[in-house]
Amino acid sequence: MQAQQNETTALYDKYGISPTGSCIYMLIQMPILFALYRVFYNVPAYISSVKNIFTELVNGIVATDGFAKTMQAVFDESGIKTLKPTFSGAEASVISDSIIDVLYKLPQSGWDALSSSFSGLTDLINNTHAALDKVNYLFVLNISETPVNLIKSAWTSDSKNFGIIICALLIPVVSYLSQMLNIKLTPTSTEGQSEQMAQQMKTMNLMMPLMSLFIAFTVPVGLGIYWIAGAIVRSIQMVFLNKHFEKIDLESIIEKNKEKAAAKAEKRGIRQAQIYEAARMNTKTSTMAEKANILKEDADALKKADEFRAKASNGSLASKANLVKEFNEMNNK
Repeated sequence: MQAQQNETTALYDKYGISPTGSCIYMLIQMPILFALYRVFYNVPAYISSVKNIFTELVNGIVATDGFAKTMQAVFDESGIKTLKPTFSGAEASVISDSIIDVLYKLPQSGWDALSSSFSGLTDLINNTHAALDKVNYLFVLNISETPVNLIKSAWTSDSKNFGIIICALLIPVVSYLSQMLNIKLTPTSTEGQSEQMAQQMKTMNLMMPLMSLFIAFTVPVGLGIYWIAGAIVRSIQMVFLNKHFEKIDLESIIEKNKEKAAAKAEKRGIRQAQIYEAARMNTKTSTMAEKANILKEDADALKKADEFRAKASNGSLASKANLVKEFNEMNNK
């Protein structure tokens, strides 16, 4: 394993490859991706110009007697599962924000129910809905809704809008196809790989686009469009990079990286030598400490034995041992 790691490091140095280089792009994208998800999920909460579209209508709804019960009925009838709104028992700002969140998520059937429930606000409801269409929709798709919800709403409506169903289905399908295109354009090599590793790579290349397909059904349409746009940009980039790499002379790259590789190898060698020296010193220090502990324990044991013999009673075995010790000491002198 150590030899394989050394060979892999040498190969990276030879061609000037950083094994952690691809992680940097992922670290940059992930915060943006999470932020985009929240924005697409609830645009009015993050974009004040969109929130202002609902202000007049929300004021009219709140001014209507029994609006909390009516709004709850509209919410229940609309079938929205991604919200838990508060229409009563809270601060006015919280109630207003909850109404805006519901209005932003309402399907067409929900707006129809809203018009029949608040008959005195029909014109204001129609104007708000029309203004929202210009902000919240890309062509015929609501970018804040998931493809699954769009398909369900279009299928259960009286007119059965097959255009919306087809467009909603295209988002995850195109996302899958664009990911597959990325994989096809990415150069791969199975040279030196075992059959098991090659099979694992093949399985991963198959599963990742499939995950994109299923996930795109459950996230807002705007996020799916973001994935598709990113995949298309990467595909175009890969086409140009592949053409560029075909013209590159590998020998010239290797020559340029020789000095860098030598410097890295020297640095790694110095660092490795320092690690070995530190380990050797730690071992030496540990051994000396162990010896010192043993000598101390022996001295303590001898001291306790002397104290025990000094307190020996006449006629005991210990007293006889003391006589033998004294006799030996006299003879040695």
